[in-house]
Amino acid sequence: KASLAAARQGKFAAFHQALYEADSVSDDALKAIAERLGLDYAKLRADMADPKIEAALERNANLAASLNIGGTPAYLVGEQLIPGAIDAASLAQIVAGERAKLATTKSLSEAVNSSSQ
Repeated sequence: KASLAAARQGKFAAFHQALYEADSVSDDALKAIAERLGLDYAKLRADMADPKIEAALERNANLAASLNIGGTPAYLVGEQLIPGAIDAASLAQIVAGERAKLATTKSLSEAVNSSSQ
C-alpha cells in the first residue's frame, strides 16, 4: 500500500526499493523513508487508506491466483509462465523464442491474407 501511495507522489521505485532495504515496515520506518524521499507523509497515509489502492492490490492478487503465481519473481513471456528467479541469458533466450513464434505467426497470417485476395 505504501509503495502504491508513494507512486501518487512520483516516488514508487525509490520508496519500494527503500522498503526492501529497511529493517522494518513500522509506521516509524515508513515515516522516515517518506521524509528521506521528500514525500508528504500525511498524504502518503491518506492514500494508503484509499479503497482504490486496496482494490488494485486485490486485482493483482486475483490475477496472480488465476495464473497460478504464488510468489515473486514470476515472469509471463508470451504464453509461458516462468515461476521463480531465472538468469538473464535464459530469460533472453525465452523472449527470443517467443518473438520468433510471433514473427512466424504474423508471416503465416499475412500469407493467408494475401493469397485470399
